[in-house]
Amino acid sequence: MVKVGVVIPQYGVSFRTVLKFVKNSEKLGYNSLWVEDHLTPWQIPPGKGALECFTTLSHIASITKRPLIGTLVTNVIYRHPAILAKSAATIDRISGGRLVLGLGLGWYEDEIKAFNIPYPPLKQRIEMLSELIDYLKKLWTSKGKVNFKGKYFKLVKAYFNPKPAQKPHPPIIIGTGGEKKMLKLVAEKANGWNYGALTPEEFKKKALILKKHCESIGRNFNEIEKSLELYVFVAETSEKAETIKKHYWETIPKGNKLQHIIQDLYMKTALTGSPADVETQLKEYIKAGVDHFTLVFPGKHRLEMLEVFGKKVLSNL
Repeated sequence: MVKVGVVIPQYGVSFRTVLKFVKNSEKLGYNSLWVEDHLTPWQIPPGKGALECFTTLSHIASITKRPLIGTLVTNVIYRHPAILAKSAATIDRISGGRLVLGLGLGWYEDEIKAFNIPYPPLKQRIEMLSELIDYLKKLWTSKGKVNFKGKYFKLVKAYFNPKPAQKPHPPIIIGTGGEKKMLKLVAEKANGWNYGALTPEEFKKKALILKKHCESIGRNFNEIEKSLELYVFVAETSEKAETIKKHYWETIPKGNKLQHIIQDLYMKTALTGSPADVETQLKEYIKAGVDHFTLVFPGKHRLEMLEVFGKKVLSNL
């Protein structure tokens, strides 16, 4: 059965809004709750403010009981791997074993430059991510003193307790569209794959490439959960949904930087219309092989759209 999760609003909003969104999401029956990992917003003007990923996720873990919770995604350059491993293990315990750790390479250059974060070349970041996954698994599953000697990361007789609640460890998903190296890494080391702003045909194409990587190493393709992030503009009528979408488009930054290009793709692939319209659009993605949707309800109508989708679409999937 397909899962449907939601990305929690964290840019330019109060924590009260976050709490209301989280509580309504669980009440309506969404399967998962996701938090992005950025220091400044990328969807709206960067001065609007951003709530930090892991502290927000920790609180979400403590006030919910059923949904999976996860990062969508954190990356290999923002945190020392030992801190990442400890934060993830602790949140997994707080949540009673519901954490999914989403990992990526990092991409938001304005943010990276603003905070003077080291930004190695792409090839190096891919190597670091591969090594990070080995490092995390070693810390999470080894007994006693843990040793690890990689090209980028090292452990020397390190104690790591308590372990995560989930055994052998929390699921790791990789957020990527990279077809040669990154989808190969998904096949080799991840429990799941996430990407965003694809049409059903584009999703099917990338999933087929992932399948070929799995076949090349003898991995069962069906073991890997395939998830897709999409914007949603839904209302009682298609006209109202289009109006909400238009108003949101008018409020967001425009330009030729990567964050602008990404958001433009999300707008072009957004599920838009009445509940029946959106349900029909979603079922095309299900036919294409999506196992888990991670949905974004953008803008000031987010709570209203969350409820309309939850009451009139969710139970039909």
